[in-house]
Amino acid sequence: MTMQTLTGVNVPPAQTWNYLRINDITLTVPAANKSLDSATFSSRDTSLSALEMGAGTQASAWIDQISNAHTTIVVPAGTTQDVSILVCDASPYLTHDIVVEDKATVTITIVETRSAHSDVTHTTTATSADEPNAAAQGLRIVAHPHAHVILNSFTCGNERTYLDNIGIELQDSATLDAKQFVLSGFTTASGMAINLVGANARAELYVRYLVRNRQTLDMNYVARMRGRNTRCNIAISGVLEDGSSKTLRDTIDLIHGAKGAAGYENETVLLAGQNVVNKSLPVILCDEDDVAGDHGATIGTILPEQLEYLNARGLSEAEAIALISHAVCDDAYAHANTPEARAAVLAATERIYGSEDAQELEQR
Repeated sequence: MTMQTLTGVNVPPAQTWNYLRINDITLTVPAANKSLDSATFSSRDTSLSALEMGAGTQASAWIDQISNAHTTIVVPAGTTQDVSILVCDASPYLTHDIVVEDKATVTITIVETRSAHSDVTHTTTATSADEPNAAAQGLRIVAHPHAHVILNSFTCGNERTYLDNIGIELQDSATLDAKQFVLSGFTTASGMAINLVGANARAELYVRYLVRNRQTLDMNYVARMRGRNTRCNIAISGVLEDGSSKTLRDTIDLIHGAKGAAGYENETVLLAGQNVVNKSLPVILCDEDDVAGDHGATIGTILPEQLEYLNARGLSEAEAIALISHAVCDDAYAHANTPEARAAVLAATERIYGSEDAQELEQR
């Protein structure tokens, strides 16, 4: 299989010193040998084609080229619709354009897993020589005035490169409620750009991750706050176990004209192993005086007094760490809103902790 290198993936709006090696990630992926389908892209809404994507232009072009399924969905005004996106071995490369018209509601569920069958809950699919060791999905969303977008994402694959690339535009009083869970993956790159162009637009982003066993997770979240009185809250937390690596870039960009806007970002990282690498780059950009912005990151290990408390209740340090990291899977399963999502979370839980833990989770 011919491979190609994607450079400049997940570049933040404001870069820092290159020697810190935090400004982007480079991915090796299967080559996109087909050219862009001009008919497909000329049919896109102008707003969709111009959307900023979290992973960057080169990564976005690659996904568009290699995609084996492109879907355009329009959610009519005042209606409610569910959209399921399943990234699996049978369909490893997908792109979606979704237009949510005035006062409509859409619930989008993205599931990335190695299993191609939604009814398989406790088995994983081995990778054969002819199966791609990479997957990707590209999602563009335009939410018209007073539209509501609910986005749930579950990354549950194993031992492959996965690129998750999202761009969202929120017009007047449109809202986004997004939850993302990353449970495993050899190398996972996740990018999301949210463009709050309309007055009173709202975005809530909740992310939890578990990175372990020399896995790599790279994330880039950008909120462009352009409209008056817009709001954006980004809350991210995760666990890094032995030999893992995680990079997070989260940027609130308070653009001139966004009077009354407020953006908040916060990350909590538990370092739960040896030889872990954590890089966090929280940024507030501001070109407007009547705004509010706040950001921060809390990074550390289990405190000695906390460990002593757990030891007194019969838990070793390893068991305490397992309890905390297992909570990420528990939270993902609690929010799994489709059969495919529940199956993928259970399969990841079994791979990480064993069949007994997966069965216990399913029975709750």
